Amino acid sequence: MVLISVMLYLLGITWDLINVLLSGILLCTLFGVLGDYLLYARHLQTLKNLQILPNTRVLLDEDNFKTLLQELPREMRDALGHTVWLVHQEVKNMADELSNQKEYTELWVHEIKTPLAAIKLLLQNKNRGFVEDTSFEVDRIDHLVDQALYYARSSSVSNDFFIKEINLKTVVTRALQSYAKTLIDARIAPKLINLDVVVEADAKWLQFMIEQIFSNAAKYRKPNDMTAELIISAEHTQGDNGVWNTRLSIQDEGIGISASDKARVFDRAFTGENGRRSAKSTGMGLYLVRKLANKMNLSVALESQVGRGTSVSIYFSSSLHDVL
Repeated sequence: MVLISVMLYLLGITWDLINVLLSGILLCTLFGVLGDYLLYARHLQTLKNLQILPNTRVLLDEDNFKTLLQELPREMRDALGHTVWLVHQEVKNMADELSNQKEYTELWVHEIKTPLAAIKLLLQNKNRGFVEDTSFEVDRIDHLVDQALYYARSSSVSNDFFIKEINLKTVVTRALQSYAKTLIDARIAPKLINLDVVVEADAKWLQFMIEQIFSNAAKYRKPNDMTAELIISAEHTQGDNGVWNTRLSIQDEGIGISASDKARVFDRAFTGENGRRSAKSTGMGLYLVRKLANKMNLSVALESQVGRGTSVSIYFSSSLHDVL
């Protein structure tokens, strides 16, 4: 203030006028401070109003969020608005994921009761096929538990997998061994073509994906066929961008999928027309196939024709080569 007064005096302004000017500056500064105080006090009161009771949670939905933002000064609104909204969206996404997991858990619990009830009945009757039938139901429980496990892993933030070079034939063979009884009971004969190929993926996750496709082939085979073929093949393809891919194709000779259902077969818990005819359908198999594929940066496609069968393809890209 002293420096300003001296400069004004040197410019020829009288001391009386200088005092008036300085008084005006002080008043403007005080009013500005007072205005900021009142604005922040109003914002503080808004925050206090949201804290209704210590044990009460207030849901900050979109409308409440926008109202709260309007209470902030423009500078703070611009700086904090985007960040706070991102956090709000992340919380909403987490709530949606928890809801999905709850729905699947309820569905899974319902499904697991069926083989358990069947085992209990077999233990009571102990008929001639007791051991074989019990083994089948235990396998069903094992597969359902695996499905629940991989669903939980697919929803996790952490990447619970290890990408490395693996031999397709080795993974497919392990999947066939795991589902051998299911395929035999369904009178399905696998045919392996050109699988001696190396791809980059997590071996356990890929095996689980392949098993889900085998499971669908057994569930939705043609009931009157004496035998059915399941063709499992691999081939190199070149995309429009010139990048070479490896495609693993699993082609069954089942009842096929209607055109109206094909667009939704990868949706969570979608069973479609075929699923409504099968008590064993959970609608989670292909959903998990695509979700795990996305986690590993793979792609999945499906082609199907009613009465002729379904083909599911898994595409692997980058640094692929044949095993010599």
